[in-house]
Formats: sequence, C-alpha cells, structure tokens
Amino acid sequence: MNFRKMSAALALAGVVSVTSTAHALPIIRGTGNTALIGNDLTDLGNNGVETSYAPPGNLGGFDAVFFASTQAAFNSSQSAFNVFDNLTGGTDNKWCCSSVSQATDGSGQFVGANFSTTLAAGINTSIVLNRFTLTSSNDTPGRDPDVWAIQGSDGGVIWTNIFSTTTNLFSATRNQVLEFSVANGDFITPIGFDQFRLFVDSTAGSGAFALGELELFGNIVTIPEPATAALGATALAGLMLRRRRTV
Repeated sequence: MNFRKMSAALALAGVVSVTSTAHALPIIRGTGNTALIGNDLTDLGNNGVETSYAPPGNLGGFDAVFFASTQAAFNSSQSAFNVFDNLTGGTDNKWCCSSVSQATDGSGQFVGANFSTTLAAGINTSIVLNRFTLTSSNDTPGRDPDVWAIQGSDGGVIWTNIFSTTTNLFSATRNQVLEFSVANGDFITPIGFDQFRLFVDSTAGSGAFALGELELFGNIVTIPEPATAALGATALAGLMLRRRRTV
C-alpha cells in the first residue's frame, strides 16, 4: 500500500500524525533471543507468565494490558500477544499470519500495550518512549511489515505517530532484531502517553503478516495536578511580593 493510502487509512483510525518520520538506519542488534534487550516496559524483570495472564485481575507478572486488532491472546495459534513474550523464533514465539486487510477495523493490523492501570498512582503519569526494538519472524521475508508505525495515545482514541516508515527496513535474515531510538536519531522525543501500539499497514510481499517481538522502553513522567500547580504559582507570587516589600 502506498503512503497516500496509508495516510487515509490512519486518518480513519483516529491518527493525528501521519507524516513519515525522518530517521537513520536502525541498529541491527543480531538475531534470536540473545539480541533482545530485555526488561522492557511491558515485562520489567522478564518474569511474565503467558499462561497466568488474565486481565484485569491478574497480569501474570506482565506490566501492561495488551490489545490487538486480531488474535488477541498469548500462545494459541501464533497469536498477537506473543510479540511480548521475550522469545523469538517459530511456533508460538511469533504473531502469524493474518492478512493486513483482515483487521477488525479494516485499516490494518495492530498490537499494543496499555499502561494506564499500571503506571505509578495511575494519575497524571505517562511514559515518554525513547527506544524500541522490532524483531522479524522466522517466516518468509514477504510477511515482514514494510509500511508501519509506532504510535502513542492517551485513552486509545486518538493515536499519534512516534515513528513511521514506508520502507522495508528488514533484511532476508530471519529473527533479526532492529533497534530504534532517540539517541540514534530515528525519532525525536515525543510527549508522554499511557498506551503504545505497532500499526502495520502493508507487508513486504504477501498479504499475510508475521512478527517476532516488540520491546518498548522509556521514562515515566509525572504531570503536577492543576490545583497543585496553581498553588505553587500562588506561593511563588506571594514570595516575590514579600521580597519587593522588604527591598
């Protein structure tokens, strides 16, 4: 799918930024499990247990609530949440193989993580993404994503592109881990969000889609309560007034 079609599809999906991000070539970390960074935001400590994941009551050691356009589960039938299992390779270590056009909203395939219930205090906190990795599957290169975006949202209604590309960045090497970061110049530091997703609009060859892993990294930031900020401003104004009177 070309970029104009992608823009139209993303606009229908509630995306407010659809311009392609200017970026350097990603860092190729290697292949397989050892090339993953680990301890990403979705599974701090790498202690998530897929069979115990039963939100909202039990996240099974994971640190987010996951969602997807199709196959929203772990393990079974190479489902979408396998991109968060810290494993690369075949069988149920990957997400495969729905067509991009089979997404429930008809605009593309996506998988993501909602941190709104796991952020500190859950109030006025968000995550500023500064790095992520994307890993190809063990499948045919024609099933690699070539038009895709990493997007952020507060509330999951309006999505903003943090990184996007219309170029196939994967090679023929399978289970290849690519690293994208602010430090590498792949994208600029975005605002904070409480949800992130990978949105895939096209594949490199066939219509079927496959992916090995997605890791997300960033910093948790806290925004002061409006009342607290106003109180601080009032206190500062009062202090300045006292100083003027004593001069």
